[in-house]
Parts: sequence; structure tokens; C-alpha cells
Amino acid sequence: MMSVLSILKSVGQPDVAAEQRAVAQRVLARCIQSVGQYAIELKSDHVEAFRTHLEQLRSRAEYIADPQQAELLHSDFRGELRSYRDMTQAEVSRLRGTMADVIESMQVFLAESAQAGTDHHEVLQKEFGRLEVAIKSGDLDVIREAARQAAETTFQSYEEIQRAQEIVIAQLRDEIRHLHAQVGNEKRISLSDPATGLWSRAKMDARIQDLILLNETFCVFLIGVPALPEDPRVSHAFLRALAGRLQSAAGLNGELGMAGRWSEEVFAIVFNLPLPGAPISAEELESKVNGPYAIHLDGVTTNLSVEVRVQARERGRDSTEGGFCLELGHLAIAIGA
Repeated sequence: MMSVLSILKSVGQPDVAAEQRAVAQRVLARCIQSVGQYAIELKSDHVEAFRTHLEQLRSRAEYIADPQQAELLHSDFRGELRSYRDMTQAEVSRLRGTMADVIESMQVFLAESAQAGTDHHEVLQKEFGRLEVAIKSGDLDVIREAARQAAETTFQSYEEIQRAQEIVIAQLRDEIRHLHAQVGNEKRISLSDPATGLWSRAKMDARIQDLILLNETFCVFLIGVPALPEDPRVSHAFLRALAGRLQSAAGLNGELGMAGRWSEEVFAIVFNLPLPGAPISAEELESKVNGPYAIHLDGVTTNLSVEVRVQARERGRDSTEGGFCLELGHLAIAIGA
């Protein structure tokens, strides 16, 4: 932010200063937008409101005219970050409290079960003590009655212990399923692009790395969108629509490619197939994603046309990892510019 202020304060070389200011404004706007795109999602309503506020700040950043406006934007930006941090910390505390309650309830239940087992042990000890006394008495009728009571008590205790164990196992399974679902959901969120629902760059990189380690022949389609719509609501709707088309292409003809967001302006699909065997060619995919997009906002439908570029590369067996990844990087920069 201070570097932006220093550029805004520049008075020498008006043309150069104006160009520098325009560049700084664009960079600042993209930084603010990126903060919203990669915000940690704990509650959907919180993160949506946060992104909406950041989009408003991003729009203001593109029209900063003097240092006072930059200072005000800086203050508002810090305020949004602080507010979202507080809400996120509160949600984390709530989740920790819920987890602590679950653990406590499990501990109480196990303690009660252990106590029940102790009680059964004491009951059986008493019954067998009475049986031992009866045996020492030598009276067959007394021995028979003591043996009958001991057998009944033992069988009853066994049934109660078995029922208690079944309940414990059932509750533990429920808790484990619940915890697995929470972990799986959080993992999915951390590996997904929040704006589109596609896989994140980290997930895409991991998939490519796995295929390279397996020495598989595979191909990567890179899809560049150099100029997103300026209206944040239109841009969001377009990205969702584009993601749907990419997911459709990834699953074309029964194939299961991995569609993800490579960078802010570039998307990707990875097929575990040679390029000639992919279910769609680069030209076909480009035609598919360049068609008009019907954007519905405020009860009005607008047909949006956006320039989308597509390039594909194949990584053959035994080819070098560094060379292929470097080629993908250069290609992504080229089609996203």
C-alpha cells in the first residue's frame, strides 16, 4: 500500500507517473481480489459477504485519484480483514468447543460403561461367593439353589454387558463417521477454487506430479481468459458457467479428466491419455468454451461473449519433468496475457 502511495505522490514526468499509477492500481485491485478468492471458508455466508465487500474495494482501487483516497482504501481494507479474522476465529472457537463436547461425551459414556462393568464384576463376585459358601455347607439342595441363582445372574450380566458394548460400538462408529465427513469436507474445501468450485492449482500440480512419477503419457489443456468481465457479479456468473463447461469437457465420452484453476486467468484439464486419445481436441474445446454465455442477473438475461484461448501439450514417457513443467508455465503466461 505504501508503494502505491509513493507512486500516487509522484509529480515528475506526468506521463510516466500516470502509467505507473495505472499499473499500481491494477496490481492493487488484483491483490484485493485474490484475498477474497483464497479466503478460508468456514461459513459460506461469512465468506460470501467478505468477498462482496472486497469486490467493492477492488472497484474503488481502480479509480484512486489521490493519496487521501488510497489511505481511506487502506483503512477500509484493514477493517475488512480484521472483521473477517474475528468472525473466523469465533467460528474456529465454536468448532473447537463442539469437538471438545463430543470428546467429553464420549469420555463420559466410556466411563459409565466402565463403571457398569465394575458393577457387574461386584455382582458376580457376590454370587460366586454365595455359591462357594453353599458348596462348603455340603447341603445338595442349598448347592443346587445357589448354582441356579449364580447361573441366572451370570447370564443376565452377560446380556447387559453385550448390550452396553453394542451401544458403545454404535456410538463410536457414528462419531468416527462424523469426524471423517468433517475432515473430508475441509480437505475438499482446501483443495478447491472458491470462485468456481474446480480443483485448485495445488491439486492440479499434485495430479501432474503423480502422473510423472508413474511415467505415464498424459496431456494438459490450458484454457486462458485474458480479460474477465469488469462487473464482479457478471465475472462470478461467467466463471461458474465456464467451470460447468470445463467439467463437462473433462467427463466427455465417459473419460474422467481433472478440471481446475491454474491461475486467475488460466484454467486446465488433465487427461491421463495421450493427446490424440483425448476425448476432445484443443480446437473443439476452444469452440465449446467460446460460445455465448447466458448471464442471469436481477431478472435480466444477458448473452456474454468472452475471448477464451485453448492450447494443449502432451508429456510422453521418459521425458524430463522440468522441461515439461517449464513449457506449461510459459504457455500459461502466454495464453493468459
